[in-house]
Amino acid sequence: MLDGLRSALRRNPLTLALVESRPARAVARTTRSAMAVEQPGRFLARQLAGRPRLSAYRLRASGLTVHVRHGSRDLAIFREIFAANPWPNVYDPPPEVEAIVAARDAPRLVDLGGNIGLFGAYALGRWPGATVESFEPDPRNLPLMEKTIAANGLGSRWTAHPVAVSNRAGELPFVSGLHAESQLSGIGDPGARAGDAAPLARGDEIVVAVVDLFEAVDGHVELLKIDVEGAEWAILADPRLAGLDAAAIVLEWHAMGAPEPNPRAAALRMLAQAGFERVHEGEQLGHTGMVWAWRPAPATRG
Repeated sequence: MLDGLRSALRRNPLTLALVESRPARAVARTTRSAMAVEQPGRFLARQLAGRPRLSAYRLRASGLTVHVRHGSRDLAIFREIFAANPWPNVYDPPPEVEAIVAARDAPRLVDLGGNIGLFGAYALGRWPGATVESFEPDPRNLPLMEKTIAANGLGSRWTAHPVAVSNRAGELPFVSGLHAESQLSGIGDPGARAGDAAPLARGDEIVVAVVDLFEAVDGHVELLKIDVEGAEWAILADPRLAGLDAAAIVLEWHAMGAPEPNPRAAALRMLAQAGFERVHEGEQLGHTGMVWAWRPAPATRG
């Protein structure tokens, strides 16, 4: 209904300028997000108030509870994951990946860059028998993920690891407090974003524990999700990726930290070199993009 109203208003040049204004677009985005929860009025009012506020909501699609911080970048991630957009949900898997995950009664999902737990809640709502292992080093994000795990009684199937992930273990400096843009230091400028969004506030420099992905993830994985704000390049460049027992990967690549001027081409090439030959691309914004990649099914012998 909202999209139909906007289409009608766009036919008039005067109303077109109104509906395309920044405030009107913000209201439209927030309204779409509110429709994804069972308390849309409360969601809409709290987000439009513009004040920081932590709130819990039940998702319409799954009935699971999630926690978000109004007045923060949490809501952009919420829109991205729960299809509260005029375009398809960027985490809606292509049929081939859906088949890989759904083929197992208890598929194993590994979530690098767990943030506040929105992807984990989405995945467990979509595949109720799955297990999720989330890795999130930011001490400002991790407690919200833990609240979501506890609120849904998912502690036996969803594990939160308070560490960063790279291709080597140790400790590294980390920029905390930037919500979804919290990141390992030295990869990019954490105080700025591409596009028309306002610059981010500067975060806090801390030191976090880092685990080696190729040692931390042992055994078969149906789906490996990677969204680590530029830290993906060390993982993609590691020759051990070819030996990682993961059937499919969903990757959000970033221009920051990319090894060459065309980050999209670099990501696709590195995935192909690791044996992930089948690809489906989701939302592409120039400075970042979404790629689903999976290995061909093993040939069967007659």
